[in-house]
Amino acid sequence: MAEKSSVLYSESLWKWAQESTHIGTWYYDKLADKLYWSHGTYRIHEKDPKEAVFIEKAIESYVEEDQPRISYAVDKGIQEGKPWNLTLKIKTDKGNIRSVRSIGRPVFNDEKQLIRLEGLFLELELSQKVQEEMLELSHKNLDIESIIDDVSIIARADLKGNITYANNQFCKISGYSREELIGQNHRIINSGYHGKEFFREMWNTILVKNELWRGEIRNRSKDGKIYWVDTIIKPILDGNGEVVEFLSVRRDITFLKEKLDTDVKLARLAAVGETTAQIVHDVMNPLAIISGNIERIDRMIEKGMDDEKLGRLTGRMMQSVDRIQEIFKSLRSSLMGETRVRFFSMKALLKNAIQELEVFIEQENFDISLDTEIDFDFVGNDTQLRQVFVNLIKNSIQANMDNNEKWVRLSILKIGGYKVVQITDSGKGIPPEVSERMFDTLFTTKGDSGGTGLGLGLCKQIIEAHNGKISLNKTNPNTQFEIVFKET
Repeated sequence: MAEKSSVLYSESLWKWAQESTHIGTWYYDKLADKLYWSHGTYRIHEKDPKEAVFIEKAIESYVEEDQPRISYAVDKGIQEGKPWNLTLKIKTDKGNIRSVRSIGRPVFNDEKQLIRLEGLFLELELSQKVQEEMLELSHKNLDIESIIDDVSIIARADLKGNITYANNQFCKISGYSREELIGQNHRIINSGYHGKEFFREMWNTILVKNELWRGEIRNRSKDGKIYWVDTIIKPILDGNGEVVEFLSVRRDITFLKEKLDTDVKLARLAAVGETTAQIVHDVMNPLAIISGNIERIDRMIEKGMDDEKLGRLTGRMMQSVDRIQEIFKSLRSSLMGETRVRFFSMKALLKNAIQELEVFIEQENFDISLDTEIDFDFVGNDTQLRQVFVNLIKNSIQANMDNNEKWVRLSILKIGGYKVVQITDSGKGIPPEVSERMFDTLFTTKGDSGGTGLGLGLCKQIIEAHNGKISLNKTNPNTQFEIVFKET
């Protein structure tokens, strides 16, 4: 009897509390498809408590402009178990207009099935101005929320990360039903891509710092499909500033990620193509030397053998073969992620570059000199840097073939904390329309005459990889390139 009296006492107290504070309760039994109102709710609506209520009639009790809003909230509540908290207007059975706070929340059984919705009605006794401001704000919030809800993946979770609400978009992209998601931890969609540190930082932000977190997460759907979402997680605080749940809004960015991945693959293919062109470009010089020396040997055979000269020619050919081997070794090292560096003399490197081009120098009757008593030691990829100077010298020869003056001067300087290599030729500078683009990859002024457009672009890349800088000295009356390395 004591227990029954206690229950009656509680119900009586709750009824009195509702009448005193203008609060009413309600709940909707989804399985029975029935709506129940408390006495307080009937009183707020000025409706006879003996009259049965139905969802359709309850929605019609709202003023016409608010009916779509409450209908949307109720539908979301029934279909997705989504809670709501709205400020709206109702028209009572006696024709009075009242502002009310309508609050609803889902209730699930142990099998994670939505069994009912329950909530509160709160009659707002506010000034007309405040009521209008609250109604306008509530309308705007609901309109924005409905748009976001239709295009975004939205979920709520408890302090352990267990899902308490999942909208249709969440179900659609994950492949799980709402019943399969509710009550499950977000680990159900974990793809295993992100490490523990990633999620540790996320939890530290939202749970310890109580701050909003944003990041891109790779998830896995029920059928094993990978998808990416741009995610915002906001901690929801109570009146004491304590986190009570988390609200997450996600945007599907799988297409963008896949496009980026495709772009990267295409860029790699382009790099392979450019590398192939680079190989052709680099190998052409030593092959030209070999070809030229073979022609000389043929002429020597016709005119008579000169053993000393023949030895020099075959020696050059062997050096060219070694050069080709070095090019491919350097390429192989680059593809394997290795860095071939060694300690070498810059002056010796420049001499080797000149020697590699002896055939062209002799054929075009060019005067090539290395005017320097200065030398400096350098640590780097000597094969790549020799390629730079061979390209620059060869460019100077080709650019001045038709000039009366045919000369190229190489100099080594030390200026302050910098080491400088200058390559000056008999040309009279480079036009601005060319000099502004000459370091761009694939830019060439040679048209169909054999230029690849890779020379200066590759030179720039190699020099910058060695912490240097190449530029055209526009103050020199002739054509002069300067390669500057900072003293280390």
